[in-house]
Amino acid sequence: MGNFKIKERNHKFTEDLVSSAIELIKEDHVASLAHFQRKMNLGYGCASELIEELQEQGIIGDFICRGTNFREILIQHGTGEKER
Repeated sequence: MGNFKIKERNHKFTEDLVSSAIELIKEDHVASLAHFQRKMNLGYGCASELIEELQEQGIIGDFICRGTNFREILIQHGTGEKER
């Protein structure tokens, strides 16, 4: 996958959790808090912090448009590389 620098927060993320989230994004082409809650069986707080972590690492961006819960996906599907 890659080397992910995990920022310390209340919930300590592991590389496995971040890698699982990236794989889910690549498989489903969706990045949202509710999607991570359902598919990864996470609580609201953990999923919210995961979204922040992925955004800080440049994996996902901000909301696609105002009023939606979906985030812009900044990695190429299938590679894990950031889009240019």
